[in-house]
Amino acid sequence: MHKDAVHAGQAAYTPFTLALYDKAVLGLSCRWLWRCPASRLLDHYQANISDNHLDVGGGSGYFLDQVDFPSDDPRLALMDLNADSQTYFARCVARYLPARGFMSVYNCKDIFSNFQDTVSVLRAALASRLDDVQMQVEGCAALFSGRLGYKA
Repeated sequence: MHKDAVHAGQAAYTPFTLALYDKAVLGLSCRWLWRCPASRLLDHYQANISDNHLDVGGGSGYFLDQVDFPSDDPRLALMDLNADSQTYFARCVARYLPARGFMSVYNCKDIFSNFQDTVSVLRAALASRLDDVQMQVEGCAALFSGRLGYKA
């Protein structure tokens, strides 16, 4: 598929169209155009769900919102070319990833850019700029301090 077609396909998903997605696509298109009701798609989705799940092109997040995961703490990865879609469906799964769900929203909106951060990378970045770096991790927050030109 040509990259322009891919871009055009994903560009249709705006906050406005995503608000209509479930009724328009899952309600009308699935049943009347494709003759495959959303309930059949959900049954298929449920039969193939696991606690280690990658959702690609999640649309509105309807299926993730409706599915019963095998546990209360699934490992989820959400992937979509469209940041509006990522933000929209990240809200659907925030109950499974209370902090990480919001972090995904923040990263998709470019409020944060720390998807790839690790404790060791953060510590090294701080140590390259500051002296006497102290760092503790609490939940998914790094509490740190340091000084410029500190002499012990």
